[in-house]
Parts: sequence; structure tokens; C-alpha cells
Amino acid sequence: MRLLPLLACVTGLALGSDRAAAQEAPAGASAPYPDIRPGSRVRIIAPGVADRRYVGTIVERHGDTLVVARGPDSHVRAPVTALSLLEVSRGRSRAQGVKRGIVAGALGGAGTGVLMAAVHCGDENFKCPQGLIAIPAYVSVGGAIWGAAIGAVVGGEGWETRIRTVGVSFRPVSRGVGMALALRY
Repeated sequence: MRLLPLLACVTGLALGSDRAAAQEAPAGASAPYPDIRPGSRVRIIAPGVADRRYVGTIVERHGDTLVVARGPDSHVRAPVTALSLLEVSRGRSRAQGVKRGIVAGALGGAGTGVLMAAVHCGDENFKCPQGLIAIPAYVSVGGAIWGAAIGAVVGGEGWETRIRTVGVSFRPVSRGVGMALALRY
């Protein structure tokens, strides 16, 4: 009875070895991120090429260079090594829209609640210490509910980060040279 499991394992390894060899990269394929191909929707930042977030679709790929088009007349050619940010779209999602809607609604509601509490503090019948906490909290919850509902209808786009770098820059200041550290999130 112990021979049967051993025989099954050896057979499985022998049959699976050809599939593993078929999944290896071809000898000439050295381009980074081979799954990023024409038709992929991406967001990139490439200093000197696209200094701000550039959202578009990859139309061509030559080795390690991506050609990203925003429209028929607007495109950039960026080497993968020059990218400080590369995000690939994972499609539209209602759940992503709900998450963003909750956050935006809660923050907007909290800000509105603080303004409402500040206006009502001048009223003699209003208890300021309790109102300064209660009004923003209630309006924030209401904003989050409205934001979730709107986000569910509108949806949102999910992004998967592939490249993110940290930038350090030096700039002249009035008393010498200043250093800035930039973290992109």
C-alpha cells in the first residue's frame, strides 16, 4: 500500500515537468514586466518624460520602452528604467467606488459639521462643548452613507502598483544647499 502513493508522486512529477518547462521565459525575452503589453491601461510618472501622472493605454512596447497614449494625438515614449511610478489598471469596480465614496463623504461631512457647529456656537440655546463633537460626528456619518451610495453608482478604478521609487533632490537655498526627500504614494 505504501508503493501506490510513491508511484503517484513520481508519475505526477514526471507529467508536470513538461508544463514547468513550457512556462519558463524564452531565451530572448529579457524585458522587465512581460505581462504589461499593448492594450494595458497604465498610470506612469517618468521624470523628464511625464513629470506628472500620465494615464493612458500602452500602444507599443519595444524591449524596455513603453509607448503610452492618452488619445490619438497625445503619447509619450518612456523607458521602463526611467519610470518612478508604474500602476496597472485592474478594471472598474463598484467596491472601489464605495471605499472612495465613504472616505470622501466622511471627510466632507466632518468639515461641514465643524462649520455647522461653529455657526451654532453663537446661539444661546446651543451647548458648544457637546455640539462641537456631536454635529461633525453625525454629519460625517451621513456624508459617509451618501458617499457610499454615490460611489456604488459611479464605481472606481482599481490600480496595482508595479514600480514606485523614492526621490531625493538637492536645491539651492538662501544659505547653501537644501535636500528634499519625496515619497510617492
